[in-house]
Amino acid sequence: MSTHLAPLSTRTFDRLNQMMEELWSHDPLARSYTPTPWMPPVDIHETQKEFTLKMDLPGFELKDIDVEVCGDTLSISGNREQKVEENKDGQVIRFERRYGSFQRSFILSSPVKPSEVKANFKHGVLTLLVPKIEALGATKVPVRE
Repeated sequence: MSTHLAPLSTRTFDRLNQMMEELWSHDPLARSYTPTPWMPPVDIHETQKEFTLKMDLPGFELKDIDVEVCGDTLSISGNREQKVEENKDGQVIRFERRYGSFQRSFILSSPVKPSEVKANFKHGVLTLLVPKIEALGATKVPVRE
């Protein structure tokens, strides 16, 4: 099974982004509110019959998640809105949770049945069961005159 990933990991971009913020920002609180691109973590398992994907999406609502299968590519996207709570007694010290949109795509190593993909969202975990198309055996073709 192969997945479609960029040559550099998201964590590499996060570290680079954080370094740039520290270099150019003189206000430490301004850095904590700057949105950065993110990708929720995913576990992918493969058996002879199906792929199983589990993606952590805490704080998401069902209406904010989209799953699409096109050919051999499975795409998951979503958006988590930032809810800023005003605190009259103090200030934000650290702001680490990620908000905004994400999009992840995976190229699957076997043909799948898009109409039979099952998606379940429970306790902040999206679980996808993606059945494979059974391998077709060779068929003998008669040759005629």
